Amino acid sequence: MHELRRILSARRALAAEGHRTVLITLVEVTGSAYRRPGARMLVDDGGATVGAVSSGCLEGDLAERARSVIREGRVRVVDYDLEERDDLTWGLGMGCPGRVRLLLEPMDAGLTAVLDGVAAEEGPVVLGTLFEAGPASGLEPGDRFALAAGADLDQVPGSRAVGDGLITAVQEVLAAGRPRTARLGEDDGAIGLLLERLDPPFQILIFGSGADARHLARLAVELGWETVLLAPGAEEVARRGDLPVEVTAIGGNPVTATEGLRLDGRTAAVLLSHHFERDRALLERLLPSKVGYIGLLGSGPRRRSLFEAVGEGLVTAAGDRLHAPVGLDLGAERPEEIALAVAGEIQAALRGRNGGFLRDRDHPIHDR
Repeated sequence: MHELRRILSARRALAAEGHRTVLITLVEVTGSAYRRPGARMLVDDGGATVGAVSSGCLEGDLAERARSVIREGRVRVVDYDLEERDDLTWGLGMGCPGRVRLLLEPMDAGLTAVLDGVAAEEGPVVLGTLFEAGPASGLEPGDRFALAAGADLDQVPGSRAVGDGLITAVQEVLAAGRPRTARLGEDDGAIGLLLERLDPPFQILIFGSGADARHLARLAVELGWETVLLAPGAEEVARRGDLPVEVTAIGGNPVTATEGLRLDGRTAAVLLSHHFERDRALLERLLPSKVGYIGLLGSGPRRRSLFEAVGEGLVTAAGDRLHAPVGLDLGAERPEEIALAVAGEIQAALRGRNGGFLRDRDHPIHDR
């Protein structure tokens, strides 16, 4: 969702300056590629881009194609075959054995309104984007639908034309959380579409205002996480310019401040307060909650004392949600390194990974 919101923000700014823009969506990948289906970028009429759909090798050619889309005012579908051993056609020398298909669309007011509605949802949304549509389907490339979790799936546009396969595909994407390309229907009524589950932005609650907490807040903003820093005097830290403007700083008692915040499975709470009693009270508040990740900084003796103070029952019930000591084993010493270790572990936990070396992974880097 972060990439989509960033593109929408850029489009509004460019439109205010009189620029026309094209939205480019990676809708299908066969083989290996740098990005997966659902990656997006925005191109303006001057060739400037926001976002990326490759490692940088396709963006220049796509910017040229985007100018044609702006001139013609119509949707285009573009294929790149990167499996050819001699890719001098593109002059890329990529070495990525894959084929990619991309949808290029004028980013007009209608498309922007649809995506604004998706970005404003407070829960999971399945976004369907058509890139192939037979004449009998009654649909066209660029048509979209968005369904919030719990919506009536019988209302999926095109489901009657292509059968129950579309509803099944939507249910699978909702359950798995990963995008997929689906081809449904037969003959002139067949369609090809990208299905994505888009979730609200991930939230991180950082308890503390020391150097490690401030560095973690900066990293979290770069990652597109909604970032809240809670600590006595947090507002003063923000006024000094020690935090990105995107960070919400809440002073006072951090325990009571959590009462108005979202404490769910897409929230990480990291205790970097270096204050025993405050951490004890925070653990008593967070451990029974639905927060998906709880990280605690501190030595072994300090952790054991805290766990004894809050009760082993709460600690045991938290299970794998509790990370103590917090962070990946990066040999971190300086505050910047500690922040990197913490952010890396949260990212791994968010994606269901263990944070190990990719060279030791037996499976593809990207989930299928």
